[in-house]
Amino acid sequence: MSTEWMLRAIGLFATSAGALLVLLYLIPPPAYAKEFRTPEARRAYDVHRRRVILVVALICLWFVIQDIAFLVL
Repeated sequence: MSTEWMLRAIGLFATSAGALLVLLYLIPPPAYAKEFRTPEARRAYDVHRRRVILVVALICLWFVIQDIAFLVL
């Protein structure tokens, strides 16, 4: 193991952990989500929020796969 390999592994792990923390922050709905006046606004917000969670989850999955592949290979 070289120093370069170790730094890359640590950087990839830190990026993966950061993305997972962002995902954990996004999962519970915020308190202000119930304050929308119209049901259409509430539905639009929920759809947008689910899409953002899905995208962040896919990014997290990609980072975790890269992390595993980097450590194994």
